[in-house]
Amino acid sequence: MRSSFYLDTNVYRHIVEQGQLGLSELISKNKNRICLAAVTVLELIEDLYTCESEQAFHARKRAAELARLIGGKRILPADGRFLTKKLFDPSTQKAAESGKQAKKWLDVVVRYRSMNEIGQPLPYSIGRAILDVRDVAERLQKMRSAYVKMMDSYKGEILRKAGLTSQAIRGTIVSGPYAPAINTFFKSDDWKITYVKILARAVGASPLSDIDALQFSKRVQIAREFSGTILRQSLCDGYKYDQKANDAIDEARLRYLCDDSLVFVTDDEKLRRKIPNSPVGRVINLQNLITELSG
Repeated sequence: MRSSFYLDTNVYRHIVEQGQLGLSELISKNKNRICLAAVTVLELIEDLYTCESEQAFHARKRAAELARLIGGKRILPADGRFLTKKLFDPSTQKAAESGKQAKKWLDVVVRYRSMNEIGQPLPYSIGRAILDVRDVAERLQKMRSAYVKMMDSYKGEILRKAGLTSQAIRGTIVSGPYAPAINTFFKSDDWKITYVKILARAVGASPLSDIDALQFSKRVQIAREFSGTILRQSLCDGYKYDQKANDAIDEARLRYLCDDSLVFVTDDEKLRRKIPNSPVGRVINLQNLITELSG
């Protein structure tokens, strides 16, 4: 089975910033193997409406244009709906809706010529389309808030199942002899089950048995490892995941890997260090993609 690739926002930025026209042509020739995650569309739009100068606006607009050219024909739905369709409830018919909405937003945003135009109505098929950046901002905020809530749930369950009480914790940091209990838990099947059950609840899927959750955990191994790294850092080092806006988007992108035919392309080395045990070839960088497409 040939793999399809979905690219991180930073990859589109790097291609534009480095002026790699030959590279964009190579990828464009293989665009039947490239798709675009709905969450990346939201981030590309956020890039535009938060930029501080016209120069930055035009650079970021070129990244959005490149994403639309290369991956705009196949937009993966929002990660929650994608997970439901691919993992928890294959019979669902709702997954495609968010992909269509993301495509419409992307079609509109690349037509704005300046920062001041964002949000104005433009012709789109029948009638006029409005890209309401407040709607995009609200969706991203809801995503980030849901992520923090989910991580808080994981944290509470981990402490409970690892047998730790409030007396064992100094503030929010597990230290001294208690840290090994946390590390041991993250290596257990109990963590795999806990991760999937809370994830299923977060996306609105039906409750799962332990057996089903353990089976599904294999499909979300990379996203689970990312969350585990963040939670270990939070519990043992005081990492503030509620203050890291990108963590929610990073995990959302990694959830798409529940589909074995997909490969995630990112130049974010910090993210890659958080998933050291990901299977070879599932998370690659831009240079790896060039090698793959040139072969």
